[in-house]
Amino acid sequence: MNHTAAASEEKFRILFETMHEGFAMHEVVFDEAGTPVDCRYLDINPAFERLTGLSRDAVVGRSVREVLPHLDEKRIEIYYRVAMTGEPAEAESFVHDLGRYYRARIYSPERGKFVVVFEDVTEQKKAMLELTRREELLRVVFEASRAGILMVDAAGSITFANRRMAEMLGCSMDELLFSRYPDHVHSEQRATGDDRMRKLIAGEIDHVATERHFIRKDGTDFWGYLSGKRYADADGNFNSLVGHITDISDLKGSTRTLELYSYALDNARDSIFLLGSTARFQFVNNAVCETLGYSRQELLEMHVFDIDPDFPPEIWARHWEELRELGAMRVETRHRARDGSMIPVELNIRFFLFDGNEYVLALARDLTERRKFESERHNLEQQLLHTQKLESLGVLAGGIAHDFNNILMAIMGNADLALMRINKESPAVENL
Repeated sequence: MNHTAAASEEKFRILFETMHEGFAMHEVVFDEAGTPVDCRYLDINPAFERLTGLSRDAVVGRSVREVLPHLDEKRIEIYYRVAMTGEPAEAESFVHDLGRYYRARIYSPERGKFVVVFEDVTEQKKAMLELTRREELLRVVFEASRAGILMVDAAGSITFANRRMAEMLGCSMDELLFSRYPDHVHSEQRATGDDRMRKLIAGEIDHVATERHFIRKDGTDFWGYLSGKRYADADGNFNSLVGHITDISDLKGSTRTLELYSYALDNARDSIFLLGSTARFQFVNNAVCETLGYSRQELLEMHVFDIDPDFPPEIWARHWEELRELGAMRVETRHRARDGSMIPVELNIRFFLFDGNEYVLALARDLTERRKFESERHNLEQQLLHTQKLESLGVLAGGIAHDFNNILMAIMGNADLALMRINKESPAVENL
């Protein structure tokens, strides 16, 4: 029997010495009134020394308060309760004196004594705290984001969303969560959206980035830029769709305004040039291309002196300074077309600053028709002047003929009177 007991004790001793968890046997120390005031270490195993860094000689026989003077008082109260009631307990806490986190199970083999079996969970605790910190950080980022963020399951239901997403859709979080994502897409794009969502879920595509037209709860709409991605587990199995939506309604409106301005410029009758101090063209409208016969890309690689012989490089710098001083001017010059023909133009030029850079905006009006009209008008004026001169000569001739006729009338009248007075047989009759 003694041999069996000895063998059993040896097995427990081997287990005690080789176990990975720390082990410490304690007894409760009472004051004269029988009140627990401290605990004393009775025995520890090698794992205790390894996990705490405390040697056996520094621990056994000493009180817990001596060894760990900053141990949480609540932890000591748990020890008292287990030792006195026999009810086991579990505890996890940070031991300041050791700078580590420990998770412990406390048992009582007999009244007034207790055993602590513990493990070092510092790394797990730090990892958990870091995970919690990151989750909180992500939560703050999600809620602070000016973009709407949501997660959609395979059935199309919204399983997660931030408050910004609810604000954008004009509904509460309760109304948004577990609603169907396609119901928030404008009807004109719902079929396209459903098709892409199906492809994402099936893994046919990995992500999507597009403009999407959404409808709010009150029936109004807005444009959003959707960046969606398929989220899967390590084995590639679908988990959810993650969407990031930015309200681009203002940008969309600005883009449409810019498109309108661009359309207006491109359809203007006059040629419009934008150029910088280097004299290189920054922008030309369609009228420039049509008038000069170059493509837009060709013109954007050219300089003003490539088409205007009146402004060679050596004159351009002086001209630029003059523009900077005057701010605006009007000049007539010539533009050389691709086929070599010269086109007379009138330039209205304005100098301006934009974003710290200097530019010139020039509106060129083709003077060919005007010059042709002016030539025709000059010819008409010359013809009119010639006609007026002829009319004047006619009036002059008529006046002279009238005066001459008066003279003839006097001569002829007097000749008739003379014939009446002289003898019929006079030789002067024939002369008269």
